[in-house]
Amino acid sequence: MAIVVDPDWWKTLFDEVYLITDARSVCDDVLTCREADVICELLPLDFGHKILDLCGGHGRHTLELYKRGFTNCTLLDYSQKLIDVAETKANENDYSVNFIQCDARSTDLPGGSFDHVIIMGNSLGYIQAPGADSKIIKEAYRILRSGGRLLVDVTDGSVVKNSFNPNSWQVKWIVPGKISLSCVSQQFDYFCLLSENLESYLIGFITALKGWLNRVCENI
Repeated sequence: MAIVVDPDWWKTLFDEVYLITDARSVCDDVLTCREADVICELLPLDFGHKILDLCGGHGRHTLELYKRGFTNCTLLDYSQKLIDVAETKANENDYSVNFIQCDARSTDLPGGSFDHVIIMGNSLGYIQAPGADSKIIKEAYRILRSGGRLLVDVTDGSVVKNSFNPNSWQVKWIVPGKISLSCVSQQFDYFCLLSENLESYLIGFITALKGWLNRVCENI
């Protein structure tokens, strides 16, 4: 059975559930501090510089930089839900951060308006449309002032390839009282279930496992 994936899947993926299922990386304060250290080491930052966190998600880098005294920060992301999370945290800490919800390929921001643009968290590669990443990079350059710096965080492909596990399972409790089950198989399928209680979770698990095994048999 052919599996059809919406090419715009990324538009709805990044929400409060994403912050739970990917918490090991995107909600790791120690990791965020280390990455902020790298930003401060690589960029010639001045406390008065205007910094744009492009594809900045729920603002973990923006908020950490603001905490360190770089208070002229703007966070831009497509996900309004993640922006809402960032704005709530900023308000709790009395941080005056600018928030923008839009597509990073076309921001409508004035040219030459930022001293630095950062694209962290391996944020490229999600959009299936041809040339999408190039458009994001070109837009970042357009809104940089002359002599400004662009910092892009990307995963080392060779490391991922050498350490990649083609089949993995993940089970998490999602508040309040929900269970998330996800299975990723390099050859056969991907599925994710949300259940309100243990009984429905087990039923869903068995159903999904049967479907996966059927597809395994079809490919033998």
